[in-house]
Amino acid sequence: SAYLHALAYARERLQGSDPADPSAKGQVPIIRHPDVRRMLLRMRSYVEGMRMLAYYTALQIDTARHATGSEAAEAGSLVDFLIPICKAGCTDSALYVTSEAVQVYGGYGYCSDYPVERYLRDAKITAIYEGTNGIQSMDLTMRKILMNPEQFNFTVWKKRVAETVAKAKGVVEDRYITIVEKGMARLDEVIESLKADMAGGRFLNIFANATPLQQAMFMMSLAWMHLWSLTLCIPKMKSLVGDAKGEDREKLLNDNAEAAYYSGKVLSSQFYLGAEFPKFFGRADAILFGETSPVKASDAVFTGAPLE
Repeated sequence: SAYLHALAYARERLQGSDPADPSAKGQVPIIRHPDVRRMLLRMRSYVEGMRMLAYYTALQIDTARHATGSEAAEAGSLVDFLIPICKAGCTDSALYVTSEAVQVYGGYGYCSDYPVERYLRDAKITAIYEGTNGIQSMDLTMRKILMNPEQFNFTVWKKRVAETVAKAKGVVEDRYITIVEKGMARLDEVIESLKADMAGGRFLNIFANATPLQQAMFMMSLAWMHLWSLTLCIPKMKSLVGDAKGEDREKLLNDNAEAAYYSGKVLSSQFYLGAEFPKFFGRADAILFGETSPVKASDAVFTGAPLE
């Protein structure tokens, strides 16, 4: 809802000249400005990614209840694995999305005249109730991965990601596939590092890295969803748009809502994989760096607040 309000506002709010044509006179809607389009694509890519991941998790719940044998077992393991990622990742991202919506509005977004400031406040509580996101992260790290026999949950999830990668080849540009493959390889390094901490009894290190791991795995999960989406949407977009370019393409998108929808879906997923997902590698590197400050810190070092 915050994204849609921000989109509507960006289409009607006039500010500045057209950055694509500085010689043009008059102001243009702020949606014409690249930074605003970036914010809108960022919101859309997270909203669509969260929706896909939530729907996929719901499908696994139904499969686990109604299927039999290995199909039910794998679905059940995915439910266990994905629920803390969905809960923590989606509620954290709800705050990012609503904050970005406020930013699109500018100062008006902070005022109660518009609804986005309330959405921002409402979004924050979702990271707290139904198990704080820190608890969800520890559950994911310990029970759902490290203590799970032979990391069955993680192995099934990796298999599903690999299946998506295989289907994307020949349909999606290689660079969007390669970055997902690199992400999975880096995630394997992270899990091996945490397994080494567990074998060495360094449980405080694991708990200190539980939230960073959950955040990284959420980003990896959205990358998986967006690669899957590209595999489905690119052929559909091409069938609707064909080879149309420039003004012809723009006219087609304005006249054909379905073509505009699939073109937007493709751009949203490309944006996430190309502009947002690279941040995953920084999160993974931070875990692999092995910083132990949270473990070393004692109560006494947190100075400034008066003692009661």
